[in-house]
Amino acid sequence: MVDAERRGRVARVGMGALVTQFFLQGAAAR
Repeated sequence: MVDAERRGRVARVGMGALVTQFFLQGAAAR
């Protein structure tokens, strides 16, 4: 079940990066 855990971790990190990029983009657009 290590594969599932790794996949979940990668998905979480990807989501965090996406949110961070979106937030930074919004702040820069202001």
